[in-house]
Amino acid sequence: MLRENFKKISALLTSSKIKDRTKGLNTLEEINFNSPSVVSKLDRDTTISLIESLSQLISLDKLAYSKSNINSQVESRLVKSSAFLKTIVTNVLCSPPIITKLKHKQCVCVQRYVMNHLFYRKSGLEQRAIFEPTSLNCMKALYALFQVQGFKNKLQEEQYVDALRNVLKCLELLTSKKKLALSNNEALIASSLAVFCEFLRPDCTSTLSLFSAVQTTSSNYYLEILNIILNFSENIFSQNRRETESLILIFKILNACLIDCSNSDIKTCYRMYKVGVKFIIDIKSMNYDAFKEQVVIFINLISDFINVDTYPKIDGDNWNIDERGRLLNDTEVGLLGDVELEDVNDEQSIVQDSSSMNVDTDDSSMVQSDSEPMNSAKVAVYLIYFTRTLQQNP
Repeated sequence: MLRENFKKISALLTSSKIKDRTKGLNTLEEINFNSPSVVSKLDRDTTISLIESLSQLISLDKLAYSKSNINSQVESRLVKSSAFLKTIVTNVLCSPPIITKLKHKQCVCVQRYVMNHLFYRKSGLEQRAIFEPTSLNCMKALYALFQVQGFKNKLQEEQYVDALRNVLKCLELLTSKKKLALSNNEALIASSLAVFCEFLRPDCTSTLSLFSAVQTTSSNYYLEILNIILNFSENIFSQNRRETESLILIFKILNACLIDCSNSDIKTCYRMYKVGVKFIIDIKSMNYDAFKEQVVIFINLISDFINVDTYPKIDGDNWNIDERGRLLNDTEVGLLGDVELEDVNDEQSIVQDSSSMNVDTDDSSMVQSDSEPMNSAKVAVYLIYFTRTLQQNP
């Protein structure tokens, strides 16, 4: 009986009539997908049919949304349908009884249904844009899928690459100089970074081999995420210098990348050390335990990279790196194909003698002027002070 009801709902959701689609969504609202008794009654095929129907509904409404001025009713349906998509994926599809029965083709279809609604193409433009009504819920659904090892095990490299490209593209758009007027900008950045973190988990050998297979300048996930972190620092973090969920995830990513690259790409590690230290020095305050934990891990990982810029270099190897970790006078083209570093002033900061720094490590109000140049000695003092503060105030 329940299966027949869901078949009727799926038919309503995919109807060409707006009235039927709205009725289908209203019917879904009466079902509590958080209830274990409801989840236990749904089988694999019914769940996938519901996800497919919701994806088709979003596609129909997306077309209407992009062709006309913003319609509040269409936007409301898009938000509601993507929320149901996220809920069904998270609570039903990812449940052990169903996830274990999924086949490779079904996993590929579900991933495609979710990722199809992260972006849309504006009329007259070839480039994709983030589709605000559905992007956050769809990114959260993608995160739920990649949290489940049983789902990831059924994917092939092509699906991993596809997911990474979409996540990196989303982050590139969100952190670019052209600020997007999205109401959920921070939440979407955090959700996208959380998905990327799932590809750096050491218990997933398939993702590790995927990352190690692309260690070239023109195609390197580590350089891609580093450029995105640099853009986040310059275009978003610099506006308020506050700790956020996104910043916690950025340090988690920096730590994982430092471990992965420590024996293969010292220059990237050095750049990550620079950008991480810049965050620490510029941030107004540190209150969250999760953030403090990641920063402490970061401090313990960077000791081998602090002075590597003074070591002998291979002729032609560009080590012209500024205090933010930006590689100057160089262009890095990544997986997205159109990510190019901005022109940066090549002038080097004047290095001050550490003995001239008037720093009192017992003073809890250590503040650095924005115009004051940063050098290795000052970095060391700040990190030592920060470590002592954590020890005194666990």
